[in-house]
Amino acid sequence: MISQLWADLEDNDGFTPLQWAAYSGHEGCVEILTLANPEEIVSYFKETNTTFSPAHCAVFKNQIQCLVLLIEHLGKSVVDLHDANKRTPLHIAAMSNSVECCKILMENGCDVNSRDDKMRTPLMLACQFQNLKCIELLLSTGCDLDLVDKIGNMALHYGCEKDGHAANVILDSASFVDTNVSRQNNKGKT
Repeated sequence: MISQLWADLEDNDGFTPLQWAAYSGHEGCVEILTLANPEEIVSYFKETNTTFSPAHCAVFKNQIQCLVLLIEHLGKSVVDLHDANKRTPLHIAAMSNSVECCKILMENGCDVNSRDDKMRTPLMLACQFQNLKCIELLLSTGCDLDLVDKIGNMALHYGCEKDGHAANVILDSASFVDTNVSRQNNKGKT
């Protein structure tokens, strides 16, 4: 059974050769490792969502070609795999400022409003990390600006942190028109 094979290939940190190949940008290894039984590989990473999937690994290090190969060989379902914190590859790309990876994930149908275990969206994380190009890209998809996380923060709350440049990107966007700017978070801040 391939699932057991992949479990047997995990190193002491719980990572497989496919994850390391995607993380390190070894396109040839990614291609070879994904040739046989793609459904079983995807199933394994769905079942063992304790660590980053290979797609998470690729976007974390902005390994664009590895991400493309993973989607081509394993199918579009890899764009919405979850890690142990329920983050999708788009969450990681938004945090890591991997703009090209964000584009590829969105072109392949990822959920732009997906929520992690703290109910944060990729846009919230892009704002928190002040990744302005990712914010612009996410806003261009029509992602929901009114969503709140577990502590009541909207993307705009995160955008107002630090120097406020992320908030300016939101305020300047066409998506901002119907956003409730007076919404308070759990600390009563607007």
